[in-house]
Amino acid sequence: VVDAAGQPVARDEWDHEQEIYTVLGRRDGVWTPLLQLRGGARLGLVGLSADGKSVLALGRTTDSTDGESRKLWAIALDGSGRSVVAEDPKYDVEGVLRDAYDGRVVGAAVGGPDGRIAWLDPQAQALHTRIAGAFPGRTVEIRGRSRDAQRILAHVSSPSHAPVYYLVDLAKRTADIVGEPYPGLADAALGRMEPWSYPARDGTPIPAYLTRPPGAGDKNLPLVVLPHGGPEANDSFEFDWLVQFFATRGYVVLQPQFRGSTGYGEAHRLAGYRQWGGLMQDDVTDGVKALIARGLVDPRRV
Repeated sequence: VVDAAGQPVARDEWDHEQEIYTVLGRRDGVWTPLLQLRGGARLGLVGLSADGKSVLALGRTTDSTDGESRKLWAIALDGSGRSVVAEDPKYDVEGVLRDAYDGRVVGAAVGGPDGRIAWLDPQAQALHTRIAGAFPGRTVEIRGRSRDAQRILAHVSSPSHAPVYYLVDLAKRTADIVGEPYPGLADAALGRMEPWSYPARDGTPIPAYLTRPPGAGDKNLPLVVLPHGGPEANDSFEFDWLVQFFATRGYVVLQPQFRGSTGYGEAHRLAGYRQWGGLMQDDVTDGVKALIARGLVDPRRV
């Protein structure tokens, strides 16, 4: 990690044989250990704190089997210890948001069915809130900005709306389209995605995303099931061209976040261990059965 002047101030090391992870800080030309973790726990350095006094790191400070969720940490460069910057009692912190002009870490992305941003910078939050207010019901991501933050490149989308890039001029109060990844979908009726949960056969609630085809009713519809890869990965509540392709052809689309998926806490991820073809597969099957039981899906067209 380098500071604003481009000088290295922190680095990390992984000793594979001894399973020791170390974060080091550079002071007066000397690298000094700031944090050491053992037993497989390790972090990922993501940048500096706003005051430049700490290096920010994402991950767990204990072995994953104890159930600790992923957090955003600040590790003091003066060696005085570490503290939690962002966490969630149920879900993992999955990544960070950076300022689109200077790359500063301004927020943390928290997982879960809807996802949320834990803001670290009040000015970045205020700017995002102001831009998002012009696009109700959509998700806004600031992809670029001028130095004075008066001209913004915004990526605007929702699970049911293809993304569009806008150049927002705050002084003129205008928003002009400058790019569309899917121009053919500009006026298309797309499926409605919603977070959903269903009970597995052992009673465990399984999170999922359910997308219904536009204008197709809600009885005896064909179904496409799209389990994510990984398996330690997850789907997101956002526009997905493949999901919408099937939905616009009349299919309900189920995206189960089966046990072993990330973003829903360590207990959910660890429950997938040694369950390839076991609980992981049962969770997918039980989602299909739940849709059949409620009458939404035709069991002969899955």
